[in-house]
Amino acid sequence: MRFEVGPGNDGRPTWWLLSNDRIAEAGKGFVSRFEAWSTAAEFKDGAKLAWYETFIDEAGAYRWCAWLSSTKVVVSAQSFTSERAAKYAADNVRDHAGNASGLRRSESGRWQAGPRTSCASSRESRAVG
Repeated sequence: MRFEVGPGNDGRPTWWLLSNDRIAEAGKGFVSRFEAWSTAAEFKDGAKLAWYETFIDEAGAYRWCAWLSSTKVVVSAQSFTSERAAKYAADNVRDHAGNASGLRRSESGRWQAGPRTSCASSRESRAVG
C-alpha cells in the first residue's frame, strides 16, 4: 500500500491509498497539497484506532468508511457486492495503512512525502506536519 496526493475531480488536492488500484480516498478536496498530505498522515497514524463502518451507497453497492473522532476521514474507493467483502477490505486497510509507503517521518518526527512514485511536482516532497 502507498499514499498519493494529486488533483481530485474538482481540481483541488486530495489523497488516496493505493495497492494495485485505489482502495481508499479522502472523499473531498483540500485547500492545499500540504493539507492533503497532513490529513493522509493523520489517517496513517490513526488507522488502527479508527472506527470503520460499512454502508450501502446510492447505487446499492456496499462500501466502507473510517472515522477518527467525529470526522469521517476516508471512504472506500471501490464498491463491493456484499457487506462481508466491504468489511474485509476495511479490515485490510485498518491492518496495513499504518505501514503504507508514500509518507515517512523525518529525524524531527514530522511527516514528509516519501520517495516520489510518479512525475509529480517537486513541491510534493516538502515536509508535512
